[in-house]
Amino acid sequence: MKTIRGTGSILIAMGVMTAVGSLSACGSSTSSSSKSTGSGSSTSSIAVKTSSAGTGSPVVIGATDDLSGPLASIGEGIATGIQASIAGANSAGGINGHAIKFISLDDASLTTNAVANTVKLITQDHVNALTGYTLSAQCVAAAGSSVAAKTPIVCSSGGSNTFNSSPPPNIFLGSYLQADLVNPTVRLISSVTTVQKPRIAILEAETPSTESLVTSLVQTLKGTGADVVYNQSVPPTATDVSSQTQQIASSHPDVVISTVADPLAIELGRGLSADGVNVPIIASAAATSATTLTLKNPNFYIFSPFALAGPGFNSYVNVAKAAGLSASLPGEGYGYQEGLAVIGALKACSGCSGQALIDAFDRLNYDTGGFSASNMTFTPTNHVGVTSALIFHWDAGSQALVQFGPAVPLG
Repeated sequence: MKTIRGTGSILIAMGVMTAVGSLSACGSSTSSSSKSTGSGSSTSSIAVKTSSAGTGSPVVIGATDDLSGPLASIGEGIATGIQASIAGANSAGGINGHAIKFISLDDASLTTNAVANTVKLITQDHVNALTGYTLSAQCVAAAGSSVAAKTPIVCSSGGSNTFNSSPPPNIFLGSYLQADLVNPTVRLISSVTTVQKPRIAILEAETPSTESLVTSLVQTLKGTGADVVYNQSVPPTATDVSSQTQQIASSHPDVVISTVADPLAIELGRGLSADGVNVPIIASAAATSATTLTLKNPNFYIFSPFALAGPGFNSYVNVAKAAGLSASLPGEGYGYQEGLAVIGALKACSGCSGQALIDAFDRLNYDTGGFSASNMTFTPTNHVGVTSALIFHWDAGSQALVQFGPAVPLG
């Protein structure tokens, strides 16, 4: 399949064969993988064949993401990553011989649309599980719509109050808590600057997950003697941070911390460079390898819950390419990781749904083949799937994205 960008939803054209659904009389399976707008009207569908997945009713995974709004570049990537995980599972026989059907809806980064899509996917499409949710606030809002139906949701991001201690029974995080990056960020600061009491500038996206990270980070930094000289937040859907970039440059920082998504992170990096500010920039949240590959700045460091280079990443690229999908969109890794978590739980319970699938998630310890920074692991009291982080940056010598040190334990 080939991804075609339009003005609205992602459109999918046929390419190589993958299995995502209903059956033909000859024993090979086909299905529709639809990409729809927030209103539920389908904009495109495909039917593809495989001889790998068997001849049972399909298992259905649904997703809602921003496919046409301000974060469409990331939402499209998340949806594509989920689709790649499903294509890989279907090529290996699906779930106990049942093909996986994928339904993806567009919410344009509007929480009301995300909730409406959640209700539709549960009540009309009868999905086994839900995933996607470009923004953490959408995932939290959607939880109220899905709890009664006992439909598991795997989110891209979220705050610590949602997933730790007493998490909602059906809401899981297919990543790590950004708030758990506080100590790793402080340790990284000490390794990338020799300044004993560095001046820190922070540009923050206004989301529950990043707000909890930055609040704890500021307190911890002040405890180490660091001077937080700038701390400004912007909406996650903001399209311009030029004024904030100028203010950061004027604050003369030794290190810059960013929790904004790729388009803004790229603008921040370029703007600081243009202003002659060549200090380490640490993307503790939101930004992906797209920023690093665009800027090619060895001083730009990015935390990631999954591999951005190396064998685990290469395995993902091979799966995506075999399905005819991109392997370079922002957010794809998050979608692929979420998809792997859902598929792992579905395999553990032979394609179940409802409470049985929630119970399968609560027992999950899934090896992602080196793609995730750790196994995807959940318990009844901890719905955070990844317990370590990886750090990457651009290496000028090899002209490639490389891992910076070993995996970092969180907390």
